Amino acid sequence: MNDPLKEAQEILNDLEKDLTKIRALWKQFDIDNPGFDPISEEHLKTKCARSWLHGATEILETNQLE
Repeated sequence: MNDPLKEAQEILNDLEKDLTKIRALWKQFDIDNPGFDPISEEHLKTKCARSWLHGATEILETNQLE
């Protein structure tokens, strides 16, 4: 018989492992890119422009424009 608490614990343990990996990636990203603010107005304008380029142009032209 399956123990629902054990199953829930396994799911939470997997989630915790995934979160640990993600936190490590972000920590390394901060080290590699000091001062980068992913929600700054400047970054959002760049991201919006790139999204438009990728949606409205062919990939080779997009790469040239970037």
